[in-house]
Amino acid sequence: MSFKSVTTENSKELRILVVDDDEGVRRMLFLLLTNLGYRVVLAENGQQAFELFSRDSFSLVLTDLSMPEMDGFALAAKVKMASPNTPIVMVTGSRVEESADTNCVDYILFKPFQLADVHRTVEIALAGGFFRPPAESGAEIQIQG
Repeated sequence: MSFKSVTTENSKELRILVVDDDEGVRRMLFLLLTNLGYRVVLAENGQQAFELFSRDSFSLVLTDLSMPEMDGFALAAKVKMASPNTPIVMVTGSRVEESADTNCVDYILFKPFQLADVHRTVEIALAGGFFRPPAESGAEIQIQG
């Protein structure tokens, strides 16, 4: 399967922080996203990711849920406190408990996924295509467009 590169002139400016404790997943996401024209920085866990995020700017954070030291929800909460408009995509192979606080996550991508799913999700997130309804509405996250 072939993917088109990002066509915007600013694609080289778009930096994605990929966070996963599985080296194979990190490597696969790195290859996919760099092939699409994004600048990618990798982190092995939430703590390392937040340190990187604190020192540099990122257009998107793509994080695993279950990681040592700091899980994806804790990382998402810290990122949103520091930069509320940074989109966060959570990738997980686990079931997300109904009681989980998902307010800091813009989209959840469940494993197993296709590379095309990651491509589409990243492009929508970077374009601002996720719409989070007010908490009191009880509605799910929706994709605009």
